Amino acid sequence: MIEQDSFLVEQIRVKDKASYLTLLEHVRKLYLENRESFEKRIAEKNMRQAQRNKKRIERESRERSELQDRIVQGKYNVFHWPDKLNIEKLKQLYYLDAKGIQDIDLADEIGLTLYLRCKYGKEDMERMERYVIRCHHCQAELEGDGDFRQCQCGYQYSYREYRRSYRRNNMPTGAAAKVFEAFLSDWTMAKGYSQKIVLIDSLLHEFHLSLISGAVHRPVAMNFIDGTVEKVTNIINSLARE
Repeated sequence: MIEQDSFLVEQIRVKDKASYLTLLEHVRKLYLENRESFEKRIAEKNMRQAQRNKKRIERESRERSELQDRIVQGKYNVFHWPDKLNIEKLKQLYYLDAKGIQDIDLADEIGLTLYLRCKYGKEDMERMERYVIRCHHCQAELEGDGDFRQCQCGYQYSYREYRRSYRRNNMPTGAAAKVFEAFLSDWTMAKGYSQKIVLIDSLLHEFHLSLISGAVHRPVAMNFIDGTVEKVTNIINSLARE
């Protein structure tokens, strides 16, 4: 239970370092007293998950085998997600801006990259919630009840693999949604360098807030900027200090 100046856990009120350490010791004792039970439950959970994974792999293998005669090589599950932002180009934009140099072409390129990630991240998630996907070749919407989708342009997709590809490419959704929705609506109306750099800077400010929030999730910036977690974190922190 969270209160104005403290929080309560099993009758232990935490309001300073001493009470915090008391809580940690209490939790440690609980774990040691119930360690065997905890480890047994974890092992059982892992075993169930392993069994589910095995069944899923077997099922998907059968489905792929059944589809062999329908799949067109070179046109099945060909995904083209919007590019992420290049870190070096982002640094260059801020370097030039600090020098008083307004590179409108670079600002447009960076803003458009962010915009497209926002746009397709939002729209594709909304489609998938309706069990619909977008053809990455002609942009047509592909509906259906099953996993296999055939577009009139000749490209084919697995709904399941579409979702997995969406996640693997870190398309922005979930925790990132609130961050990019305002940028989506504002970017299309922005005119001139000054308005565009303010919008880009506002989005990066939101990335920084996500980094320092303490929330346990992949930094929102990873949805938009190309690079490792360490590199992306360093550039966002660096730009936030300028």
